[in-house]
Amino acid sequence: KQVLKNKNIDIEIDNSYIDKIKGHPLIIYKDEKFYFRYDVFDIYFKSLLVSEFFSTKELPEIEENIFRIISGYLKFDTSFAKSISEKVILDDELVLFCLDLIDNTNIESSNDKNLFISAIVTLLLTLLEKGNNQSNINTRTDIIEKIFESNGCIQGLCLIDIFGNSSSKPTFDFRGKILKDCIFINYEYFWECTFDKSTRFYDSYFKDIDPRDGISTNIPEKLFSPSCDLIEIQHLIS
Repeated sequence: KQVLKNKNIDIEIDNSYIDKIKGHPLIIYKDEKFYFRYDVFDIYFKSLLVSEFFSTKELPEIEENIFRIISGYLKFDTSFAKSISEKVILDDELVLFCLDLIDNTNIESSNDKNLFISAIVTLLLTLLEKGNNQSNINTRTDIIEKIFESNGCIQGLCLIDIFGNSSSKPTFDFRGKILKDCIFINYEYFWECTFDKSTRFYDSYFKDIDPRDGISTNIPEKLFSPSCDLIEIQHLIS
C-alpha cells in the first residue's frame, strides 16, 4: 500500500484493492512477497535490468546479479540480446563504458570473466546490426580495436558461443594484427575472418571452431605461435 501511495496513483488504496492484487492469476503471494508465475516475466525484467545498466552507464562495483545475468543470458543472435538492443544506443560513450567495465570488473574465476567479456562483445555486435546496416567487417573490427587494442596488439578478446542465423556474419579483419591472450570457444565464424601472413596469435586458446558447411580452413604459415593452446583444434591444423 505504501509503495502505491508513493507513486501517487489516483485510486483509493485499501485492503480490498491489495487483496485483488494478491489474487491476480499472474501473481503468487508468498511470505509477504509478490512473485510472477511465469518465466517469461523473469526474463523480461532481467532484460530491463541489463538495459537500464547499459543506458545509465554508471560504474559502481558491479552487482553479482547483474554480472550473472549479463554472462548467462546475453548471447549472440538471441531474443534477449535483441530486446536489449532496442533500448540501448550505440555511441562512443557506450564503447568507453564497456571498456571501463571490462577493465574494472573484479572476477576471480577466469572462465566467468571470459564469458562476461564475450557477452559485452555480443551486445556491441548486436547493436551494430540494429538499423541502417551498420554491421560490416570494418565496423565490427573497429569496435574490437577500440575495446581490446593497445600498442598495436589486440589483447584479451573473448568470443564464446558466437553462432546463429544472423544475416550479418560476426567476422573480423585480423590482417596484419597481433592477438594475445584471446579465447575462441564455439565461435563458428572463426575461419571466415580475414588473415594474412602477418596475423599472429600468442598465448590464446581455441576450442570448437570447426568451419561451417562449405567453408574451408585456410591457415597461413605461423598463424599460431607455439604458446597457443591448440589441443582442441589439432584435427583442423593437421
